[in-house]
Amino acid sequence: MKKYLAAFLFCTFYSVLVAQVCYNDSPCMNGGECIQYSPADNYTCNCTGTGYEGVNCTELIVTPTPTSAFSVISTPLVCTPPCNSGSLRLVNGSRSNEGRVEVCQNGTWGTVCDDSWDNTDAGVVCRQLGLGTSGTAYIRAHFGEGNGSIVLDDVACDGTEQFLVNCRHNSSHNCGHYEDAGVTCPACIDGSIRLAGGFNSLEGLVEICSGGAWGTVCDDRWDSTDAGVVCRQLGYASGTSIGRAYFGQGNGSIVMDNVDCTGSESHLSNCTHITDHNCCHSEDAGVRCARAVANCSMETIASSDRGTFEWPETMSDRTANIPCPNGPSGAIANRTCTNNGTWESPDIESCATTSVANGFRNI
Repeated sequence: MKKYLAAFLFCTFYSVLVAQVCYNDSPCMNGGECIQYSPADNYTCNCTGTGYEGVNCTELIVTPTPTSAFSVISTPLVCTPPCNSGSLRLVNGSRSNEGRVEVCQNGTWGTVCDDSWDNTDAGVVCRQLGLGTSGTAYIRAHFGEGNGSIVLDDVACDGTEQFLVNCRHNSSHNCGHYEDAGVTCPACIDGSIRLAGGFNSLEGLVEICSGGAWGTVCDDRWDSTDAGVVCRQLGYASGTSIGRAYFGQGNGSIVMDNVDCTGSESHLSNCTHITDHNCCHSEDAGVRCARAVANCSMETIASSDRGTFEWPETMSDRTANIPCPNGPSGAIANRTCTNNGTWESPDIESCATTSVANGFRNI
């Protein structure tokens, strides 16, 4: 009996002791309630209402913030605009005139299989994109593999089509994206010209397109008649020739030498020239162009003391004296015709000091 009583007393004392230890040195954190069981390491933490969870109430409970129709989404939404069926784009090229050919079908972009793909097909692609009428075909995913659908296979253009989808082709295929077709289109249209290296759009090194690439012009025999043809081709009125790579040396081929224009040509490539040359880029030709100067139209003006006058006296006159509007009797003001063909406002300050205008004719 004593034996059982001793065991009971020991267990009771031990339980009280353990409960006291749990109470005074609780492993539960952040206000969690320690619930002790026997033995001493058998406990649980009641984390209710603390905002924490986990074995010892140490893990913060994160409640997702509800969103509504008016919530601001922190992650930007990237939208891809739909494309028009049949349109083309070039992807993954190092320049804008080359890349993997992608065709729009049902609002999404797909690729073209390289079965039977050749330069005639590439030429149709370049024509549709406005990059000339010829092109170089590439196969075996030269510009990388695409994704999405393979839209066209066994393309067989005859070269006259305006759109790639008008070429004979199959819509079903036996291809993988490792066979995606690509093209390189001409960088420019043969015979076109541009100015490079100038301080403004009116001047620069003359570059001319030949064989789909930009080249330069040698300055042998280069004169202002030749420069005038260049400037008129670019939409300007006249030009002055400049040699010795004044605007910097170009690169690529020297396309023309010994240029000899008459001045009536609409394109520089129509001028007499040779394509063989003995030049270096240190002899690259340049121009400085001038815009067209417009004449101002005849105008009439009424003056209380002079009657009605027509001015200027001749269409070649760039300045004119007119009776001052609302000025003293007989006073005149100067007006100048601007290069764009409009008259500047009268110089009103001269109205009080100038005399009656001469050179007007009554009408």
